[in-house]
Amino acid sequence: MLLLPSLRKRGNVLCRNANDADDLLQDTILRAIAKAHQFQRGTNLKAWLFTIMRNRFYSAWRVTSRESPAVSEDRLPSPVDNSNLSYWNIRTKEVAAALSRIGPKYRVALLLVTVQGETYEDACRIADCNIGTLKSRISRGRAALKLELGEV
Repeated sequence: MLLLPSLRKRGNVLCRNANDADDLLQDTILRAIAKAHQFQRGTNLKAWLFTIMRNRFYSAWRVTSRESPAVSEDRLPSPVDNSNLSYWNIRTKEVAAALSRIGPKYRVALLLVTVQGETYEDACRIADCNIGTLKSRISRGRAALKLELGEV
């Protein structure tokens, strides 16, 4: 129960849609319950659950990437009143949009370390990769983000 907020937050990061994130969270919990016998005592439960969530997300993503793209109403851009927005609000939206356009492995690595403040070691366990791979993903993710933002 203590890990549900972290799992929900991770689901929102991966899905970028509250409804899909809730579905992913539910799927993750059901999968963890079904596979509870595979959990090894003395290991990191949070990393195990995040790994299940990541794998379920990638599996669903592979299936939907083969389907024809459809735009849901909650993903349509809303009209923006530029007179009421500050520079930073606009910039935040630009960064969020740019993050959504980079590859999921790079986005996850960047968000784990820079936004959620995970250590490299914890981020490696969550992302199921070694530290060199994580650092490479962060570096390439930052480069891709700069390119998307036109700051190269």
